[in-house]
Amino acid sequence: MTLEDGTFNSEALLANFIKRSKKWVVEQRGRLRENSVPLSTEERRLFSGFFPEEILNLARFTSVPTVSNPDFYSEIPSSFPRLELDRMVAFTFIDTIAESQTVKPSPANVTATRFHELVHVVQGQILGVDAVVEEYLRQWAQSGFSYWGIPLEKQAYRLQIKFYREPKNGFPVVDAVSKDIQTII
Repeated sequence: MTLEDGTFNSEALLANFIKRSKKWVVEQRGRLRENSVPLSTEERRLFSGFFPEEILNLARFTSVPTVSNPDFYSEIPSSFPRLELDRMVAFTFIDTIAESQTVKPSPANVTATRFHELVHVVQGQILGVDAVVEEYLRQWAQSGFSYWGIPLEKQAYRLQIKFYREPKNGFPVVDAVSKDIQTII
């Protein structure tokens, strides 16, 4: 969105980016869901002290060569920052998690990564698809386009670390997310 003076209207670009991202996330979820698999019995047992059965039943995982960037990136001015999904270990599309075959966590961190992505499933269930995509991208912009500055990511990492430190001491992730969600959006 170029203004008459040749500068970019970043709010208009962000709004367009959010609109297109919402549609893209839903499309990716639909495309990836058909080849996805549920958590293993062992993972369900491990995560049952943290997530309700509804979330464990809902979440599905699929292995992809790489988490792909949206096709519409090519239509956005090069001056506008991008979330480089192709560098991510995994990415949650509503309730379907794409796990990269290229950027892999160590075997010891696969469980922690899956826990982290399940937190994103919970965030999406609480906020709804449109709101979580919009909030995630607005937080990214407000943090200076830093992935590490996104409060929804910080929340997922904070809970992941708590899980990683004490995997046998369950805590209700839904309650933790619900309690914090109003302070981070």
